[in-house]
Amino acid sequence: MADKEGYLAKPSADCCLKGSLHEGEPRGRTETVGGVDTYISTPPGKNNGNIVLYFPDVWGFFNNGFLVMDAFADAGYLTLGLDYFQGVSLNPSLSLAVVVVTLALER
Repeated sequence: MADKEGYLAKPSADCCLKGSLHEGEPRGRTETVGGVDTYISTPPGKNNGNIVLYFPDVWGFFNNGFLVMDAFADAGYLTLGLDYFQGVSLNPSLSLAVVVVTLALER
């Protein structure tokens, strides 16, 4: 439903764009599933019968994402994170033009 000004969504506030770093060591494992590297985190206790599919953003697979997946597993979900970018990730210091060219060349 649109607001009074007719927008379905407005630009994100600064607080929404800031991530947080999690601390700790990932406890899941990485296996190749269907030709795709996949981080697998299993619940430490009883599985609740549900699965979370985690799709990393353009920054790719890194410790923070693994810890987020582990948190889903701690809540009882079997969590699978697919490295569908196949190891390619963006460098946050690159300009948008360099990112666009890099992605085009990777195809």
